[in-house]
Amino acid sequence: MRQRMKLLHFPGADNPCKMTAPKIFISERNVSEVIYSYTLPDSASLLSFNATPVSNPNLSPDVTALSFFEASIDENIFTIQTTDKFASFGENVHTDGGVAAFVLLITLNCDGTAQSQVDVTVTDTFSRELAFSNPSGYSYSLPMPIMPKTDISAYGELISVYDVNFSNEQMSFSIAPEDFEVTTVQLDERKFKALLNPVRILQFDQSQIYTLTAVDSGNQTQIVEITIAVNASAGFDSPQFSSSYYSFSYSIAGQLTANDGDIAITSLKPDEASYQLEGEWASSFQVVFDNSTQQFTLSNSPIVLPNLPAQILLTLSFTTDVTTETVLIIDVEHLELIPAFSSLFYQGAYDPDSNSISLDPEIELQNAESVTLSDAVSDRLTIDQRSYAITSGSVLAIDDFDQYLKLVFAVTATSATLNSTSAVVALSYVKKASLHFDSPVYSAEYSEAGAVTFGSASHIGFEETTDFSAVEIAVDAAFSDNFKVVLDGSEWAVTVQKNLSVEILDSHEQLIVPITATMSGLSASALLVLQLPTQRLIQFSNLYYSGLYSVENTGMDSIKLNEVIAVTGADSEAIAVSFGEYGEYFTFNTETNEVDVVKNLDTSPLVTPFIVVLTACITSHPTSNATSLLVVDVETTTSQLQFVQKHYSAEYKSGTVELADKFIQLQNDDNLQVFLEYFLRNHPNISARLRRVFPTTA
Repeated sequence: MRQRMKLLHFPGADNPCKMTAPKIFISERNVSEVIYSYTLPDSASLLSFNATPVSNPNLSPDVTALSFFEASIDENIFTIQTTDKFASFGENVHTDGGVAAFVLLITLNCDGTAQSQVDVTVTDTFSRELAFSNPSGYSYSLPMPIMPKTDISAYGELISVYDVNFSNEQMSFSIAPEDFEVTTVQLDERKFKALLNPVRILQFDQSQIYTLTAVDSGNQTQIVEITIAVNASAGFDSPQFSSSYYSFSYSIAGQLTANDGDIAITSLKPDEASYQLEGEWASSFQVVFDNSTQQFTLSNSPIVLPNLPAQILLTLSFTTDVTTETVLIIDVEHLELIPAFSSLFYQGAYDPDSNSISLDPEIELQNAESVTLSDAVSDRLTIDQRSYAITSGSVLAIDDFDQYLKLVFAVTATSATLNSTSAVVALSYVKKASLHFDSPVYSAEYSEAGAVTFGSASHIGFEETTDFSAVEIAVDAAFSDNFKVVLDGSEWAVTVQKNLSVEILDSHEQLIVPITATMSGLSASALLVLQLPTQRLIQFSNLYYSGLYSVENTGMDSIKLNEVIAVTGADSEAIAVSFGEYGEYFTFNTETNEVDVVKNLDTSPLVTPFIVVLTACITSHPTSNATSLLVVDVETTTSQLQFVQKHYSAEYKSGTVELADKFIQLQNDDNLQVFLEYFLRNHPNISARLRRVFPTTA
């Protein structure tokens, strides 16, 4: 039944059949509804009606715009309405932007021809539900394990969703649980495909159900279930028995009773399995495997077996992709003297470091005359006939154990009446933690700024140990105040707590620092070799300098240098110059390289010229120094003892000094003895012999 929407009336202007171009807005929901009406004169008739899409909509090949609209005149009322075809508007129209626009052209005869235009805009309200290609769900049978980047659609039908909302532009998918990465592939304007790839290795032993959700650009959603079944025949199977051993009792009457329940195994491929019963008495027993329950049944021959030992050990193996085994222990009832173990199964541990075996519980026996180990281990292991302690003659290799680091063998006890019984021993290989530096020596550089830097190929590390959270590294006590080894992220770093002393820096090129690592009672040692900064050398520009000391009447005296005092090897601001015993009188001006007088000298007792020992050092390294002499004349008018020359050169050889000039001549030698004593007192490492030489006359 057709419904009417609100009617729109637009009165004409000059011609009663001429309609002012109206604009009409509807949605895809307005199916078979009147969208426009107009009252006409009685004589009016409809000559033509046409519909044209406006650029934006794309129509299916088998429809036209006129398929969705129709016009009619009924009792002078002109109406435009949507057709039944409008119900499939989404299937036949696709557009961008959420709307589809059409122009409707109407030609009427009303005492003259009149043509009018109606603009219709259809808005997408996303009223149509999304439709999966298989709404009941998708199912895939995959071999285990499922590897990452596997396209599961290769094992079943394609997952696709159909969206008939005509302005939809995109589709997104999500899955729960999030074991898969879902990628959207657009097949056409309305159809989208979901690709599922595992994000990690997946291993199931039973079917898993996932929920896939599709969402379009109008937030229209749809959910479908995906079932991942296990294809056991195509996957890798690692079967496992429910127990490592099963015990049975065998009566004198020949009745076999299971003591530990059913022999059960878990396998993905029970239909493809093979199994075998082995042992000295295997031919007297039979096993039957039920594929559906994955259980074995053990039975014996219908007659009473004569001469049976007190205990029978059988091995049951089961093979699919790999082989697994279990031990069947059958205790036989005897009236004679039978050895009795305290347990049918003993667990133990083998420590390769100490080459020792410990059992829990320890083996205890009654009625045993002798004990032996199974042939498989008798060449490596021995058992004491009194204490029943098991020992190894040589260190066992890890290859002596199976893939689970287990070594399983039998201990057989024999009584005086030659009856025997056996127990099973399962040893586990103990892999102990170890702590070893990956190098005995590490090299690094120590800077004057107080930092330790490793080279690109030298970093503190450990063999095998990757978890450093429990490791601590201590520095030898002699240097523990200076350095600390800390874990910085994933690397070890050496931090400087206190800078090395100047004495160490000046006397060493390298410093060897022992370090010790500890972890859970384990310890390891290594050496840290620090390359220390190279000692900087400084020197004066001259071996000696000369100057004149002037006594002023007032104020401070002054010294005028004949040569500029300069020190090479470091910046001037980093150098300090001292004046020995004259330190309280003079200071060195680093800006002018001159000597300033800060306290006037009492020149009366001085022997002129007097000698000042200059010492220069780097302020940050006081032991890095250089020396020179400053020979100072005192400006005076009195007669004083004076050398003829200001400077004399000499050469030091094997503890003696040879002057370049044979004699030192003096202008006034009245106070020669006083000067010599003063000179030797200030130079304790020099001895001299004074001999007056008179010139020879002709």
